[in-house]
Amino acid sequence: MLTSSLVNYFHSGVSGYIVLGWMLNDIIHSKILLLFIPSIYVNWLIDNNRCLLTRLENYYIKKELSNSKKVQNDDGFIKNKLKNMNIEISDENIHILSVLVIFHTFIQSYVNIIYI
Repeated sequence: MLTSSLVNYFHSGVSGYIVLGWMLNDIIHSKILLLFIPSIYVNWLIDNNRCLLTRLENYYIKKELSNSKKVQNDDGFIKNKLKNMNIEISDENIHILSVLVIFHTFIQSYVNIIYI
């Protein structure tokens, strides 16, 4: 579980940066997010609403569980995080929520670059 946990922690960090990175004082973070968010979103759309890091994490979980008889949960990253907090939301609503949050960060980053 070590590798999948490391990928999960990295994925959590990247997700936190995407959501909150526009609030960091340095303008470079807004510039990074302005390029990073569209690339992530395009990858997400091309890969059937799956993040590359989710695929990587599921790969390592599957590899680590191959010797045991446990069943792998094939839900997405956000859905797993919400399930851990006992929040049940449909995949469609998770997609809508994710797009709104990412779009907000993109707009905030754009505004930061223009007005600062």
